[in-house]
Amino acid sequence: MNIIKGFQGFLPEEVEQRRFCEERIRKVFESWGYQEIDTPTLEYFDSLVPGIGPELKSQVFKLLNSEGEIMVLRPDMTTPIARLAATRLASSGGNIYKFYYLNNIFRRVSNQTEDQQEFHQAGIELIGLNNRLADAEVIAVAIQALQHAGLENFYLDIGSASFFNSVLEQLPLLPEQKRTLRATIMNKDFVQLEWLLSRYDLAKREQEIILCLPHWRGDESIIQEAKNMFGQSNPSVNQALQEIKEVYDYLKIFGLSDFILVDLGIIRNFDYYSGIVFEGYTQYSGSAICGGGRYDFLCRKFGRDLPSTGVAIDLEKLLPILAFKQKTEQKALVNNRYFIRYREDLLALAYCLAQKLRNENKQVEIELSKEHSPEVIKHYLKSKKIRYLIDVQSKDLTKVRQYDLETEQEEQVAYE
Repeated sequence: MNIIKGFQGFLPEEVEQRRFCEERIRKVFESWGYQEIDTPTLEYFDSLVPGIGPELKSQVFKLLNSEGEIMVLRPDMTTPIARLAATRLASSGGNIYKFYYLNNIFRRVSNQTEDQQEFHQAGIELIGLNNRLADAEVIAVAIQALQHAGLENFYLDIGSASFFNSVLEQLPLLPEQKRTLRATIMNKDFVQLEWLLSRYDLAKREQEIILCLPHWRGDESIIQEAKNMFGQSNPSVNQALQEIKEVYDYLKIFGLSDFILVDLGIIRNFDYYSGIVFEGYTQYSGSAICGGGRYDFLCRKFGRDLPSTGVAIDLEKLLPILAFKQKTEQKALVNNRYFIRYREDLLALAYCLAQKLRNENKQVEIELSKEHSPEVIKHYLKSKKIRYLIDVQSKDLTKVRQYDLETEQEEQVAYE
């Protein structure tokens, strides 16, 4: 039986790994003062239109309800959260909000590298502050969340949407040419980039600047290189570079600069980004495992001026990287799992013992059928990562046989 392309189900072990990862990330978010928020999975198209640009608008899943109204599956979490902050929280008296979420989003994606259309994300939104310390905090939370999830050998590239937009605005190109140039740089297609520049009517210096963009990546010295290239000719470019420097300096204060690379070629694929942007990479994945940035004008589209910044972690990309390490770490969970076998006339006693162990925060199953062979039962226990088999064969619970399936040892245990 076929399932819809881009959607998939998850087996118990895969769900368990995801929950394990989610809980670690959740603890990090909450330790920084972020509170969980949720938004409807299904929205009226018109309620999201003010916040989603052409990129997202082309990717939404549309449905019609019985009244003929257009509905959409939420294509991201940032837009509906911004709408909630601007509308439902308008009378709350607050202007600063720190939210986190663990939710699915849905986008129609069709390209050669991936066909996933349902995404499970963990993310935060810091709403109501426009300063570089707020940008640095969001990046720091992302780094710590990835660390606590178990990821190693990763880095975050930081850049600026306003830097790229300011460079693009100065070029004597048609809007369509600028869109093509933007998409080419975003895809890091250097061959296509050189071909485009050979066809566009640009001065040599303008071509040099564009060709430099994908290669301006490294430590903080990249910022000075770019400043030297532009001099004082473009104040908005220099302001963007200064903002990147401020964020980098804050991250150095936090002791996180080893995780940071400056990347002036970053172009996030949503129109609402307005300032600092960033993406997370690891050597085990060819695409970003997380990304985010500043979106100062999104809430304004819903009626309230609230500068904001945030990050989303793509769990579908993160989990395969963590799979082996998480399996190793989760062996401790096996210590908490029990299976009770019993003589047929001792079901009530076995049930009471199971309840006693559950009250001690243990996971306990009791035998539901006497028809299976010992080999079938053993296979079942291993598939569920159940470590202990308790065999209740008498009313005396002070002398219960207990088998440790990991060590293959048997001992007598007293359960009062």
